[in-house]
Amino acid sequence: MFHTLVDLIESSVLANDGVVGHVVDAYVDDRTWAIRYLVVVVAGPDGNKEMVCFPEAITDIDVEEGCIRVG
Repeated sequence: MFHTLVDLIESSVLANDGVVGHVVDAYVDDRTWAIRYLVVVVAGPDGNKEMVCFPEAITDIDVEEGCIRVG
């Protein structure tokens, strides 16, 4: 299914144990326009950190709920 980047930005990222962060950016392949990875801000004990989430890790996208499940 196709989604726009506007739909994905600010979506919560959920793992099996709960919310791990939210999407702040995406890197797109300049030839195919496929998403290479999403940039996710993760809150930790040392403050917020940016991490990448590869599309292969995404198991479900719920635009109406504003969440992306990874596993």
